[in-house]
Amino acid sequence: MNILFVCPVFPPEIVPSSVMLDQLTRHLGLTGHKVTMITCFPSLPGGKIFKGYRRRFWKITDTQTLRLIRCFSFTVGTKRKRVWRALSHISFGLVAALRLLFEKKPDVIVADMVPVISSPFIVFLAKLLGIPVVNYIQDLFPEAVASAGMIRRQGVAMRIALMIDALTCRAAGANIVISESFRRALLNSRGVPDNKIFVLHNWIDGSEIRPTSRLNLWRAQAGIPRDKFVAMFAGTLGIVSGAEVLVDVAQELKTSELHDVLILSVGEGVLKEPMIRRSESLGLDNILFLPFQPAAMLSEMQSTADVFLLTMDKSHVNSSVPSKLVTYLAMGRPIICATDENSAVAETVAQAKCGHVVPPGDAKAIASQILNLKKSNSERAFFGASGRSYFQEYYDMPAAMKRFELLLSQLSTMQQMPKTRGSTVESLLNAEKEDRKTSSTIES
Repeated sequence: MNILFVCPVFPPEIVPSSVMLDQLTRHLGLTGHKVTMITCFPSLPGGKIFKGYRRRFWKITDTQTLRLIRCFSFTVGTKRKRVWRALSHISFGLVAALRLLFEKKPDVIVADMVPVISSPFIVFLAKLLGIPVVNYIQDLFPEAVASAGMIRRQGVAMRIALMIDALTCRAAGANIVISESFRRALLNSRGVPDNKIFVLHNWIDGSEIRPTSRLNLWRAQAGIPRDKFVAMFAGTLGIVSGAEVLVDVAQELKTSELHDVLILSVGEGVLKEPMIRRSESLGLDNILFLPFQPAAMLSEMQSTADVFLLTMDKSHVNSSVPSKLVTYLAMGRPIICATDENSAVAETVAQAKCGHVVPPGDAKAIASQILNLKKSNSERAFFGASGRSYFQEYYDMPAAMKRFELLLSQLSTMQQMPKTRGSTVESLLNAEKEDRKTSSTIES
């Protein structure tokens, strides 16, 4: 197949979407497909173009497995103002659509872009050109924007944005969503046909990200004492993360006079500096902030954790699924999730039997569960093993690659998608198997 991807992020940026698409495009290229990626010049998470890159209207680089086209877009800037974020995505959508007109017609397009303000440019142009397109949805938009207070949920802007997103999703040949709750949102609020929605969880490479000893070289180099019980938050400290509650959790633990529990935050983001200042003003020595670590050290770094913390802002619990959840599952450690009990994250934790769910922003509840898990070696072992097993079944990279490739193959040849209620990529695989059985019967 000739497959064209469009996504605003790609390595050397290390955000989850870029890492996954790098893995996917490599896999497809190595298995004989012709793969093209249209993306931006790298600027995230800092908001400035990386050293060694000079922004042009577009630049083409050919590698063994990939044709890489970097296109002009505005950058979000170091202050990450909302207007520049919007302009960044709008400009990328426009320039990427223009570049598509210069490309040899692909068999299928995968658009992993911000809905409403970016992806429609590609989806509608592809439909006009007669190219099947997969709308790859990582976040619900405009719900996420409404949750951030940028638009009113019952306002005109919300209705217009939902209408645009509904038209985009219906125009796509297929929509990949990362959770069942997202699938329900497309069905109920966008009116997207069920046979156009496929659930494919985000993935990571389980052979690279795997649990090791908690007492390892990285821990020693980071200066974390052997006897500390480590509750770790690893990921972006962005507004939607709700991570500011970690300082309150540290204060709760300090009040309890337990000095062997350490809250460890590994990552960057707009909340980091305010969190550091507040923890210093409170005189807390049981919370430690470290920057993002090299990818080669990820397994050792996260293996240092005795328990993982996944926090979410109260207003965003139903509009996004933090990618850190997948990594946490892979590491075989219990997870404490501060989120709504009806959210996609809570559903996953319940299905995986990998930890506890507490209300978002509830520092006392988080601290209480940390202490409960600290006291129970057997419960930590059960949750950790159960989470790792669930990861291997649903989130490990090899299986996800095969599912994604099959979906693209089916779509590129315009075969009829399964019309069963609750479509998943598993249903597509089952349909493929049934087709093969039928063919074998006819031939015999």
